[in-house]
Amino acid sequence: MTARVVVISDTHMPGRARKLPPVLVADLERADLILHAGDFATVETLEALRGFAPVQGVYGNVDEPELRCLLPRRLKIELFGRWVGLVHGDSPSLPTVARAVAEFVDEQLDLIVFGHSHRPLLRREGDMLRCDVIDNGRGLRAGHKEGVGLASTRQRLAHLYGDQHTFSLRGAPGEGVHVTMAIPFHHFERTAAD
Repeated sequence: MTARVVVISDTHMPGRARKLPPVLVADLERADLILHAGDFATVETLEALRGFAPVQGVYGNVDEPELRCLLPRRLKIELFGRWVGLVHGDSPSLPTVARAVAEFVDEQLDLIVFGHSHRPLLRREGDMLRCDVIDNGRGLRAGHKEGVGLASTRQRLAHLYGDQHTFSLRGAPGEGVHVTMAIPFHHFERTAAD
């Protein structure tokens, strides 16, 4: 049996967004479990997510006091035989990644899920590195035409990877933007000189 886990953070609702992006809602409707790395903002947001699937979550730095009473600051869970650490990652003195790692420094983990930075990281899927960036902002206006930056990005990817890459941009007015990129993963062996 396979299970679908949706990993999100920093929903900031209703402050920064009034609703979840439709592309995310489509994933949530098929979810078996939701991992949320903090900054729900309100208990209502947590409850809305629980309407889709069970939620394992932690509180973040903007979450209201009632939410902080319901959720831990950090969480260690077993998922598919692997240990996962879940933390928001905010800190007044450490960068987000360092803070997330520091939270679990004395624990054996296979993966750490964190939020706060609003910056996605790449992940490996088989022979590909894939990155999805989804926002819930204004979206793309009707009749959107790509500018020089996107055209240059597409040309550079084609030059470097030929037909072994994907790059897509989807969105609509008021529905945010979803960017997906995948490039070949090449494993390089470390040598003593490294």
